[in-house]
Amino acid sequence: MPVRKSTHLNEIASREETIANLQFELIEMASYAAEVVQENTVLRRQADNRPKLTREQANAIRALHANGVKQYAIAAEYGVNPATVSRIVRRRYYA
Repeated sequence: MPVRKSTHLNEIASREETIANLQFELIEMASYAAEVVQENTVLRRQADNRPKLTREQANAIRALHANGVKQYAIAAEYGVNPATVSRIVRRRYYA
């Protein structure tokens, strides 16, 4: 889109003011985004309340599964998600 050249001083000033306002808003938005990222990082750390299993527990989970115990039952026993048990059994976790 072609830019219309203006000879009117008020239009030039208002264009410069608009640019200045946009720059200010951009800086404000960047600052806010940085605060949000920092806050989310803190919240993620607080939400990381998953039970941590030891390598011995992972080996016990594999042994239980090998003896025919269902993954959902193992998960309930150890307080973890059945997907976690599946990953341990397939050696995606605690390899």
